[in-house]
Amino acid sequence: MFDVLKKYNVAKGDPLGADYDEMAIDLVDGKTAIWFNGNWAWPNLEEAGAETEDEYGFLPYFMNNDSKDFANQKIQGSPSKQIMLDGQLATQEQKAAAKEFLNWIVFSEIGQQMLVKTCSIIPPFQNNPYEPNDPLSRDIYEKVHEDRAFNASAIVPNDHWAVLGSAMQKYLAERSDREELTEAIQDYWDEQE
Repeated sequence: MFDVLKKYNVAKGDPLGADYDEMAIDLVDGKTAIWFNGNWAWPNLEEAGAETEDEYGFLPYFMNNDSKDFANQKIQGSPSKQIMLDGQLATQEQKAAAKEFLNWIVFSEIGQQMLVKTCSIIPPFQNNPYEPNDPLSRDIYEKVHEDRAFNASAIVPNDHWAVLGSAMQKYLAERSDREELTEAIQDYWDEQE
């Protein structure tokens, strides 16, 4: 799939010089049909002229040629935000305040509304009656409720994006070949053992 993204990249003449804001404008203006991104890009699309009534949504990131593979039928819908309670350094008072805040988000109407309407977060709780306003978040919300999304949160080493991102950028800019990229990825993961 990375080769497909590379081949049909609107910025393939200078892939490492691509401008994020320009990508949003290109999608809104119809210059491109697909922008590899997430619902966090809605403010950029809106600033580029998109409206909440417009039709935007997500396609699965195809992993192989097997049409029955779940990854080819569903989108990845993993949480971008997580809240955790510190069990080692926090005082009992801090833990109680954190639990009170979490209960406010989950059970109070104003907390539920704040989560979805103010912070534009897709509600993770079934008791939250509010639905997202923007088309990207709405599409994810609908796919989650229709069992057309899967969670693939990954916990990776701290240097994962820096090291492998660099190798992928070299390949994207044609400063390495596919074999070198594959070797860089394999070497990275071999070092983790």
